[in-house]
Amino acid sequence: MSHKNQADKIRNRTLWQEIFQLSHPLTGEPVSTWYEPGETWNSVFGDISSAFEECRAECVGLFFSAHPEAMEAVGYTGQEAEALMLRAGFLAIETYSEDTGFWAQAHAQGLQYYELYLQPRSLMPNADVAKGREFFSVLTTPPKYLLELKRIISANRSMFVQAHTRITKNKEGESRVMLEEFDATSVGIIESGLARFKEWISDC
Repeated sequence: MSHKNQADKIRNRTLWQEIFQLSHPLTGEPVSTWYEPGETWNSVFGDISSAFEECRAECVGLFFSAHPEAMEAVGYTGQEAEALMLRAGFLAIETYSEDTGFWAQAHAQGLQYYELYLQPRSLMPNADVAKGREFFSVLTTPPKYLLELKRIISANRSMFVQAHTRITKNKEGESRVMLEEFDATSVGIIESGLARFKEWISDC
């Protein structure tokens, strides 16, 4: 570290501790963290900085979604509006990794955090990343019942493959209707399509 950077840090500490004499709004203790010269919100809070910010957008959206007039303005009313909000929540939980505790989408993580949004905003101006990460991680870790729902939502979708009927003749020349079925797999879907459009394909 250069002498200039060291001097800047000492000056910074003096401003916060001796001149400003601010107390931490959560603990009541003197402020002990701050942004050093050259540091920014994104560089200090790193991977949770975007999700921290997104909770503001989620707060606005969720506030208005509770008002029927706002939902009507975008074309949704009654049970359809409620179903839309439930769907949004289910889509959000899909972006959470139970193994790593990582959210793939900042909007989804911010949504989990909005209820206690106002309190930890004080962690941002103080560059208090240690308390911020702890506070934020606890609030945005989905409860067990949501993880159970996530497993259901994320499960492989069932495949419905079209069966066919065709007319065949036995040795006596009698016609019979046969049901032709296919496996409920990607290969089965292709085989079903080929069987249905066999004549059309041969003419192409």
